[in-house]
Amino acid sequence: IGPVYALEINLTTGAISGFMASFLIGSVMCQMPVAWISDQMDRRKVIIILGLASAFISTLLIFAPVLPHYILFIVMGVLGGACLPIYGQCISHVNDHLLPKQFVASSGTLLLMNAAGAVFGPLLVTGTMAIFGVIGFALFVAVSYGSIGVFGIYRTFRAAPVPREDQGQSILMPARGSGIKIHDIKE
Repeated sequence: IGPVYALEINLTTGAISGFMASFLIGSVMCQMPVAWISDQMDRRKVIIILGLASAFISTLLIFAPVLPHYILFIVMGVLGGACLPIYGQCISHVNDHLLPKQFVASSGTLLLMNAAGAVFGPLLVTGTMAIFGVIGFALFVAVSYGSIGVFGIYRTFRAAPVPREDQGQSILMPARGSGIKIHDIKE
């Protein structure tokens, strides 16, 4: 839905490409540092920080129609760096609580949840944009990622953290799943 939003804020075709590329470049640049940090501490804290940071950064998109392109691209890069590593961190956190033989079933459930978000997210965000206008995009993204951060805070009061020595290695996830990886999981 990013390109639709970019079109709505009157970006040119070239600027839309830069808008989307900066988001993915930010994600690629942050995957390994985020994974390393989460291996050193309670992963829930990393997920909370990333969720709340993503919520804050996405509120800056309210000003996107008046921002110079280079500032908008920086905002999108930072947003990609904050929000896209969350999925891998959530998988790593779940795996920290499971036996290795449970990983495949758990991965299937997480992929199903991810797919539901991929299907319903665009419908919900466009509905939000229909109600609030172009700022609905920023509001939807902020509320979505803010909810992840708030839920993470709630969970820190409900369960003890996984001891660092019991944590597995963090999982790096691409920005988009591949058919090959899905096929491997089914086998």
